[in-house]
Amino acid sequence: YNGTGQPRMSIPTIRTNNGLPVGVMLTGAWGSDSQLLQLASELEKVNPWPLYSDLGSLE
Repeated sequence: YNGTGQPRMSIPTIRTNNGLPVGVMLTGAWGSDSQLLQLASELEKVNPWPLYSDLGSLE
C-alpha cells in the first residue's frame, strides 16, 4: 500500500543489457487488491519472469 492506503505493486518487465531488472509500479483504487493481483497473474502468464538472476553477468 502507498501513503493513501491504495494497493500498489511492482511488476518486472525487462532486463537491461547489463542484466539489471526494470519494472513498472501499478497503483489501484481502494479495494482493488484482487484486481491488481489478477493483472499480475495474467502478465506473468504472457511474459514469465525468471526467479533467479545470473549474478555473474554483473561482474
